[in-house]
This record gives sequence, structure tokens and C-alpha cells, in this order.
Amino acid sequence: VKTRFRLNYAESQKDWRIYFRVANQTLERNGLKNSLDQANQYAWKLYENCDDQKVLAGCVEWMAKVVTAEPDYARQDTYAALLYKTGAFDDALAAAEKAIEYGLKEDQKVEETKELIEKIKATKKGK
Repeated sequence: VKTRFRLNYAESQKDWRIYFRVANQTLERNGLKNSLDQANQYAWKLYENCDDQKVLAGCVEWMAKVVTAEPDYARQDTYAALLYKTGAFDDALAAAEKAIEYGLKEDQKVEETKELIEKIKATKKGK
């Protein structure tokens, strides 16, 4: 309950560094391998709301471990999106393509990941 309160408060204040710190402490306390979906949820929240490259790099670290431990479409998609947002375009493209593979196997809708691939390619082309 205390953790949820701290996360909600940090989110309401748009203080993404505190949100990351609380989330990271929670994942360390619970063990990342016991919190794969939770790590994905935290990382996605930060992807959507945060531009702090240090925070996003921390999320990339979580998600690299998550997709290695137990990959699936949602987790791989989050990982790809974070890689894109941190400027690791080649890795983001590979991760997004892998996400689509998982998504098709899991009968998921993969349109947003296909859009991400197009954004990655357009960004790489513009460089």
C-alpha cells in the first residue's frame, strides 16, 4: 500500500525520477524475476510520460533482463519502444521485429509495433 501511494504521488506530481526510484526499489525488493509484468507496467508508464534519458536507460536495463527471462509480445514491445526513445535505433528495430513475431504467435494486434518500426526507419533515414 505504501509503495502504491508513493508511486501514485510521484505520478501525480509528474516526478518521474522518484517514480523510477520507488519502482526500482520495489523490483529489487521483490526480485525482478518475480515481478516481470510489474516491471513492464512501470517501464511502459515511464516510456509514455518521461523524457529523462537516465530514467529511460534504467528502464532499458530492467526490460533487457525481463525479455531475456521470459519474453512475450507486450514485454518485447515495451523494450523496443524504450530502445527507440533512448536513441538505440538498430537495437529498437531488432526488438520491434521480435515483438511482432511474438505478437503473431500470441494472436495479438501488432499494428502499433508496426507503426513503431516505421518511426524507427524514418528516424534512421533522417540521420
